[in-house]
Amino acid sequence: MYFENATHEQNYNEMMKFYSLSFGENPAFESAIYIAAYSQIHDKITRSEMDKNANPLAIALKSDYLSNSAESLALVGQSLFNGEKIDVTSVVTRGKEIFEIFVQACKIRGRLN
Repeated sequence: MYFENATHEQNYNEMMKFYSLSFGENPAFESAIYIAAYSQIHDKITRSEMDKNANPLAIALKSDYLSNSAESLALVGQSLFNGEKIDVTSVVTRGKEIFEIFVQACKIRGRLN
């Protein structure tokens, strides 16, 4: 599984534990968690705001401090979670790192990992 770095992986594992999920159990939620664990997004989510029944990306998207790349990625994650249609052009043009995270999130959502 692709992670930007060790911090991304650690954030992912901690969030999966918080949401009491094991890999493959809930792909829609797991793809959102995977994107939310990306450091540039994760840093905008406080533990006190997290709700076990809510998508963590909704919290991150309330932040005024997300970079354009992180916001684009979070919006794609929301789409993977709730099925809302979105233009992915903004994600695929943001560089290799963002693209790799997007592809991995799609693999998680599609149970291809």
